[in-house]
Amino acid sequence: MTVLFAVFAFFCTGVAKSQNSSAKVKKPIFVEPLSDSTLFDLMAMDLYDSISYDLRMADEMDKCNILASHAKGPDGSEYTVKEQLGGFWNEKYVVYRKGYGYSDTLYAWRVMLLEKNEIMLNTEADTLKIFGRDYGQSVTVSGPDGKVIGQKEIRNGVTELIIPLGLEYLDLDIKRNEYEHYLIKCPVR
Repeated sequence: MTVLFAVFAFFCTGVAKSQNSSAKVKKPIFVEPLSDSTLFDLMAMDLYDSISYDLRMADEMDKCNILASHAKGPDGSEYTVKEQLGGFWNEKYVVYRKGYGYSDTLYAWRVMLLEKNEIMLNTEADTLKIFGRDYGQSVTVSGPDGKVIGQKEIRNGVTELIIPLGLEYLDLDIKRNEYEHYLIKCPVR
């Protein structure tokens, strides 16, 4: 009887350890795409069985994607025309593995630009990553107070900038060409 009880106790301990729901799967990260046909790739930081993906139009952000065009009038005066582009999408990714808790949510913002082009923005800790191809020449990032945080030439694949912690949003000024800029308000997660 004691042998049977010991085997039963050992079996229950093994089952309890295999159902380790207090341990969560590690959150994946966004990385530069391996091919030109994708905007970004996900890199797993842990083993997982499945991935959950959610994409929704960000209602509160519909006026935060603007194209500013600079031009000269017939009299030589300079002016700026601003056009709302919309197309601001909230993306969420969560990975799962049997016997473990779900990973923390990985967030991103997908922003539709001109000519069916798009970028994806991700803020993790103190880094802003901008994923995309052929969307501009340089990016200037400012805080809510208008103070410039950083400026960088855009590189195809991913452009990264260090940002201060504790900000609610960032203002991005992406120089598309000599006359046009994308003005984007990006929430920080």
